[in-house]
Amino acid sequence: MALSNHQTRVITGAIFGIVLIGGILLSEYALTSIALFILLVGCFEFNRLVHALSINTNRAFLYLANILVFAACIYFSMTQHSIGLVEHDTFLFLSIFIGLLFLLFAWELFRGIPKPLENLASSILSLIYLGVPCGLLVSCSIGNDGNYLPWNVLYLFFFMWASDTGAYFTGRAFGKHKLFERLSPKKTIEGFIGGIVTAMLVGIAAYYFLGGASLPMWMLIGGVLSVTGSMGDLFESMLKRQANIKDSGTILPGHGGILDRFDSTLLSAPIYWVLLHFIQS
Repeated sequence: MALSNHQTRVITGAIFGIVLIGGILLSEYALTSIALFILLVGCFEFNRLVHALSINTNRAFLYLANILVFAACIYFSMTQHSIGLVEHDTFLFLSIFIGLLFLLFAWELFRGIPKPLENLASSILSLIYLGVPCGLLVSCSIGNDGNYLPWNVLYLFFFMWASDTGAYFTGRAFGKHKLFERLSPKKTIEGFIGGIVTAMLVGIAAYYFLGGASLPMWMLIGGVLSVTGSMGDLFESMLKRQANIKDSGTILPGHGGILDRFDSTLLSAPIYWVLLHFIQS
């Protein structure tokens, strides 16, 4: 008997959730591997989206540039607290980024294909949308002393999952006013507020489990991440709507692609990284 779409979605979500949580708890190497997997598949799906808009990014360069930015973000976070290395690593990170931009501009000059501006803009957007967030996702697990802190990363996903769950059930029960009908007809203002409240409740658990900040601060972090997560979801919906594509991919049965599953996390990871550094400084 064939599984319904809902059953497929639940089974896929459970398996992927177990792999994700287990990998994060296992080691920093497993987390890095997971983040790299998200990055590589995300690059493939991103390239598919822009290709549907007749934008021809250079696929090899897209992968290489994102991997380098991903690695630079992690390296910078690992060494930023080392004595005498902060200035050197800042210079290294900026040098890599500037070098990539120079190569990208030079490459586009010699390619001689249509829509060079769109090609450049899409390639640069991929670094901001994929390379940096995936790198900072791993960086969130690196403490001030260089130790691996897996629960820091897990709570980012807890915030995201709580926000999605709260928004879904609140929207179904009380949703009447559309949030962004032109991008996501099912999202409602009531669901949006419910997601914020649910994420703020997870902030209470983060206060008692992670510490490092006051209870109001952790609740505020939960609320902020709920907002950024919703924006990430809407941003990916905007990309898919413009490309006239329903799902970014098919790698996760019942869920679509990696970008469909991690759209909220990609926009929230850099914000979470900044907030963690703010409360830990």
